[in-house]
Amino acid sequence: MIPRRISLLLSLLLPLAIDASINLLKQRAENEHDAVAATRGLIQRRLGDRFNDQISLRVLPPDSDGLDVFELGSDGQKIEIAANSASAMAYGLQWYLKSVVHTQTDWDNHKLQLPKVLPKVKQRVHHKRSSKFSYYQNVCTVSYSSWTWGWSQWEKHIDWMALNGTKIYLKSFM
Repeated sequence: MIPRRISLLLSLLLPLAIDASINLLKQRAENEHDAVAATRGLIQRRLGDRFNDQISLRVLPPDSDGLDVFELGSDGQKIEIAANSASAMAYGLQWYLKSVVHTQTDWDNHKLQLPKVLPKVKQRVHHKRSSKFSYYQNVCTVSYSSWTWGWSQWEKHIDWMALNGTKIYLKSFM
């Protein structure tokens, strides 16, 4: 009689436990990779607080090929960047800065020349990356150029890599 009660109890509780576990895993995954929050932080650090109010961010569903996709447009008074990942959002922001605002940062100069009000996107843009992976660096640069950097310089450089769609940072381990 006891084994039967236990099996009945398990058959009732097991689906609930599995469902709770799946929901917890989904919630953790969403919290670990919030593309909008990551891009908002990037905008705040590189452009400044006042530009966060001028840019609307939206997450697109994953691409069937697993590639990064972004769309740019104007949503009322705001610039709209829609993308399927934080990497694609950052890359879309850089594309907008280069193509519409006509400004950009290079890997060592992080100052942007920006107007007070960001110009609108005249024609909607849809861009799909051609590769799942994009890497940056070579084995010598870290040894010669960046070995003395502190966090402030690294943070700017990591933001620059994100703006350029870099997903993999090639580093030598010697």
